[in-house]
Amino acid sequence: EGESYASGPGVVITEATAPLMSYNVIAGNRWGIELQGGMPVVNHNSICCNADGGLAVRGIYAETGREDEAMTYDGPIDFESNWWGTPDEAKVLDRMNIDEGIEVDLEPVCVEEVGGAGPDWDEFAWLYS
Repeated sequence: EGESYASGPGVVITEATAPLMSYNVIAGNRWGIELQGGMPVVNHNSICCNADGGLAVRGIYAETGREDEAMTYDGPIDFESNWWGTPDEAKVLDRMNIDEGIEVDLEPVCVEEVGGAGPDWDEFAWLYS
């Protein structure tokens, strides 16, 4: 049988947030990360094996009748030093859905899975004793 994926994104980051995400494994989802605003710093993660790709970045539009038409990103969004399943940046970008005019900084792209990404199972050993 084929691989099974969740129907939604693994992580959703919304407006007015600026999380720091490091050393996670984000896999088995529709999108690894869906960004709907916010300015996260996402470095040293393994973001791979997601059905539609590693990253979706959406422009956020205000409600009808409000003066501000869209939330803008102040600069490139920091997604440096992540493993996307390949070291080839062109292939990585091909598996992303980024709305027009939004810049994402991927370089450098990791050439292999991020060492130490994922849970520290020793820290959670008490759960299994």
